[in-house]
Amino acid sequence: MKMATKTYQLETLTCSSCMAKIEGALKRIKSVQELEVLFNASRAKVTCVNPFTVGILKGRCCRNN
Repeated sequence: MKMATKTYQLETLTCSSCMAKIEGALKRIKSVQELEVLFNASRAKVTCVNPFTVGILKGRCCRNN
């Protein structure tokens, strides 16, 4: 298996709850081996077997409505 590390730019994180929800959503993706969510930079650095699009996280994180 080939591992890849990719940095994903997220929408602006406004609270630690948003960051925790994103971390939780990423941890549930089976191919994710390592992850780091950077609050101040609004980025997620992810090492996984199969890189994915950020769209996979939509609906799993904070909503403003």
